[in-house]
Formats: sequence, C-alpha cells, structure tokens
Amino acid sequence: MLQYSRTMENQSSPDEKARNPITNKAYRREAFWQITLPFIVGLIIFLSLAVTISLGTMGETSMWADISVIWLILIMLLPGLVLLILLVGLVYGVTWLFVRTPEYALQLQNIFELITWRVKQNANKVVEPMLRFKGSWAGLKSIFRR
Repeated sequence: MLQYSRTMENQSSPDEKARNPITNKAYRREAFWQITLPFIVGLIIFLSLAVTISLGTMGETSMWADISVIWLILIMLLPGLVLLILLVGLVYGVTWLFVRTPEYALQLQNIFELITWRVKQNANKVVEPMLRFKGSWAGLKSIFRR
C-alpha cells in the first residue's frame, strides 16, 4: 500500500499539466467575444435605458398615476409582509426547538430508563416464586437420583 501511495504522489494531476498555449489563447479569445463582451454591452444598454426612463418621465406623470402605483405596491406588499412574519416566526421557533431539544430529550430518556428499570424489577418479582419452586424441585430431583 505504501508503494501505491508513492506512485500516486509522483503523478501530476490534470490541473497541474501544462496547457496547450494555442488552444488556451483561442479559448480566451472565444470567451471574451461570446461571454464578456455581450455582458458588458447588455449592462451598458440596461443602465442607459434605466437612466433615460428615470429622467424622461419626471415631469410627465400625474399625481393620480403616482397614487395608484403606491396603492398597487402596498397591495402587493401585504402578502409579502405576512410571509415575512411567518418566516421569522418559523426561524425563531426552529431555533428555540434546537436549543431546548437536548434538555427535553434527556428528560425523556431518563423517564424511559426509569420505566425500563421498574418493568424489569416487577418482572423479576413476578417470576421469582416460579424460579424458587423450579430450583427447589430440581434440588429434590437431584437428591433422589443419587
């Protein structure tokens, strides 16, 4: 086994091997054109649209449109608020349960140990007369066999 581990130490992992510089350069070029550049262009377009929309509509919106948007947002926030309160309550309850579980589990285990001990004690009391009788009977049998 020791020899096997030595041979494994001498081998290099695939990550440590030298990469082919030609394919690595082609990969980096393709990654730039297919991932990085579209991401940057999309980010610039998104930010420019966000700035245009926020600056272009400042004076054109009416008071009633603003009020209706506020009411729509409030209506949608109520279920979210209820769910948030429920989630906070569940987190608090689970935390409380994890803190209290070992204490109550120990008490429950002690109760079951006491029940087990009492059942064994009572079972021994019930069986004791029969064991005495059988022991006496076996002693009498052994005396008469001799």
